[in-house]
Amino acid sequence: MKIYLLCLAGLLLVPETQAQVCVQTLRPEPISDFEAFGFKVDAAGDQVAISAPQASRTALGAGAVTLWELSPLTDRFELLVVVEPFDLEAGDSFGKSFEFDGTSLLVGAPGADDGALNAGAAYLFEEVGGVWVETQKFLPVDPIVDGAFGDAVDLDGDRAAFGAPGADAAYVFERTSSGWIESSKLEGPSTFGAGVIALSWPFLAVRGETGMGCRLHTFDTLLDEWIHEATIFVAVASPGTHPVLRFEGPDLIYAAWAANNSTRQIRSTRRDSTSGSWNNSFIAVVNVGTNSPTVQVTDFETLGGEIDFSVPAQSIVYRDKGSGIESEPVVHRSMSATDSHLFAGDQVFRKDCNLIGDRTCSGVPNSTGEGGEIHALGSASVAVNSVTLVASRLPEQAFGFFIASQAGGFTANPGGSQGNLCLAGEIGRYVGPGQVMSSAANGYFSLDLDLDLMPTPTGFVPAAAGQSWTFQAWHRDQNPTPTSNFTSGLRVVFQ
Repeated sequence: MKIYLLCLAGLLLVPETQAQVCVQTLRPEPISDFEAFGFKVDAAGDQVAISAPQASRTALGAGAVTLWELSPLTDRFELLVVVEPFDLEAGDSFGKSFEFDGTSLLVGAPGADDGALNAGAAYLFEEVGGVWVETQKFLPVDPIVDGAFGDAVDLDGDRAAFGAPGADAAYVFERTSSGWIESSKLEGPSTFGAGVIALSWPFLAVRGETGMGCRLHTFDTLLDEWIHEATIFVAVASPGTHPVLRFEGPDLIYAAWAANNSTRQIRSTRRDSTSGSWNNSFIAVVNVGTNSPTVQVTDFETLGGEIDFSVPAQSIVYRDKGSGIESEPVVHRSMSATDSHLFAGDQVFRKDCNLIGDRTCSGVPNSTGEGGEIHALGSASVAVNSVTLVASRLPEQAFGFFIASQAGGFTANPGGSQGNLCLAGEIGRYVGPGQVMSSAANGYFSLDLDLDLMPTPTGFVPAAAGQSWTFQAWHRDQNPTPTSNFTSGLRVVFQ
């Protein structure tokens, strides 16, 4: 049997032979101080930045950004530092937007009250001698009430761009020999600069026109001004989210959606230097099986020949590795990737590990405020006989076990539980020696399965090729009185 090294939020299971950490849940302590943790994630090299824009460590809803680094000793990400400006105040929403490149961290705080109520601000942190230092605070020259400067940010060398949707404006700052200065202000239609801005000098893309439109600008050095040259129409995610786009060199990469079409597309557009026109091309297409506008790509990552799409309405990451589309059951809004890892909100997945199965239902929030998750790692082949179940996002020190059945179903609050049972028929329990486990201080437990010994109420049976088995984890909880709950459900079709 292949042995995985599993680590979620600090608990390390050491295998008989050295292997890698396949899944990890990142959880700063105490997690109750980091509201909305995982709202945005951005990775660079062996580091990842994750924001909690409603964090209340310093003041209610002030926000925070955490930086994590991969340890070569444990192959897990460890908390490096919590980044917060010294003048953070209640309601600043620090971390609603940010840009991270490994040595610089630009963070928006659209709720800051500098100059006017909710006028907004942004901060630049840079690594100096291994220490993250606040080197600049950005404010618009003309702050207005509810301007929300910093609702979107982007960094391109010595230039930074900021969206201020309450002012229907976007700003560009430049670093000069005497410091940072506001060099340009662009004005547009309602909500111009909301949630999305991308800068790659001399090009600037800003959300505008309508909820789906993004204006493309080029800076004309002769006229010394930005010229609006084109508008592209990008995918609109579910309510409260924004379309996703980013520059990769001269190419603007963005998610697109056509009405009455079940496909979601990642497109590229590049400006023709001769004609000044922006020409589109397709990079990847995924069929999500519905034309519902709520089923959208809320984030994506292009890296080498691989493209990852995040579709949280379906609890799925679609992965195009150049040889076809694969899917993985992951719930998150924001994602990022490096050569070795996929980051999804507060969870990390190592790319050379294999996630199997399809989500059948979501977990009801437990006392952590989140629903429990279940993942399966390994192979769907019964001949290989290598499957590890992982239950995560559980309360600390909660006892629980996995359950399995060949039939899926739905029963709300069985036996007074706060969760939902997503299995039916003959349900077996993994309650043998060592199989009733504690989530310990890290909120997770895992179990290596023997596919020759699948539990049923009348004894063990072997899994067979072509069979579908659904799994969940049941666990105890205190929420606020003694109760129980279930994780999400996961169906694996064996081969």
